[in-house]
Amino acid sequence: MKRDQLKIMLAGGGTMGSVSPLLGMAEELKKRHKDLLLVFVGTKAGPERKAVADAGIRYQPIAAGKWRKYVSLYNVIDLFRIATGFVQSVLLLKKEKPDAILTAGSFVAVPVVWAAGFFKIPVFAHQQDLDKGLANKLIEKTAVKITVTFQESLKEFSSAKTIWTGNPVRQYLVEAQAQDGVDLFKLDAQKRTVVIVGGGTGSEWINEFVEEHKSALLPYCQIIHVTGAGKGEESHEQGYQSFEFLEAKDMALAYAVADIVICRAGISTITELSQLSKPAIVIPLPDSHQEDNAAFLWEKKAAIILDQTELSVDQFMKVFKDLLFKQQNRLALTRAIARLMPQDATEKVVDVIDKELGYDVH
Repeated sequence: MKRDQLKIMLAGGGTMGSVSPLLGMAEELKKRHKDLLLVFVGTKAGPERKAVADAGIRYQPIAAGKWRKYVSLYNVIDLFRIATGFVQSVLLLKKEKPDAILTAGSFVAVPVVWAAGFFKIPVFAHQQDLDKGLANKLIEKTAVKITVTFQESLKEFSSAKTIWTGNPVRQYLVEAQAQDGVDLFKLDAQKRTVVIVGGGTGSEWINEFVEEHKSALLPYCQIIHVTGAGKGEESHEQGYQSFEFLEAKDMALAYAVADIVICRAGISTITELSQLSKPAIVIPLPDSHQEDNAAFLWEKKAAIILDQTELSVDQFMKVFKDLLFKQQNRLALTRAIARLMPQDATEKVVDVIDKELGYDVH
């Protein structure tokens, strides 16, 4: 079943976690469908808005709320936001008439997907984390196909409509070259480079740890440190550069030049490490789903995992130097993390979409 002009609606946001895979899908869809129309439904003030604009995709904000697993007045307030978002979604779908809706988790997608049920618009949902999140629990019955990042997540959903694909990424991530990173950050190509990043919104704990102990790290390496917006001042010292935020393409170049990465255990970061085969010291955010992601990495021997609640400086420095200076340790992690997920995930996910919509898949 071919259409004269395919229109796809992407729904996600609030954080960048659900946005990057959707933009990766959009890039691949643009390659395959010459006259593709795209519209992105996101939050009114979320960080996704700029990324979507930079990708040249029309943006439509709606009201969004989330459900907390604890008693809170905000749950009552957010019920009204969800209801408002649902009404807005119905009106938007009636106006836009998309051929399909793509989501990758995120509560902003829930009212859009529910509204899609009234119009019988096919929904494609992507599960990024190991365990099914609440948003995808609310979405899965409506979805015609569900793709998952990890093979271990297949058991979370109906086997009849779930496919293991890996996690889609942006094209610039795989195209980034280390020499371009050296040039951009004015690095010494003869020195080892460590990239420290706290995830999409930064990590105050990691920032404080680095600030307190960077004098112990700098004799061994040069550092690119991404602190998170509003969580640190930009700094350019000898061997140490810090940025509140890096544009996505610049972040890809930082990863490309990194000998090792020190980071949280968010799924976007793990995907990037896997795609680029980067050895990492991972410090998961305590009492969060990141601990499950980190446990999975540890089980697969794909990263060094440290617990910030028990971490001493001496312990960190030993692990840090062993990884930085022992090539066999880095190679072991490099091979293991590359095996976590398929490296052609973006193409696989779009194959699923095209096939379901009746387009030829080669």
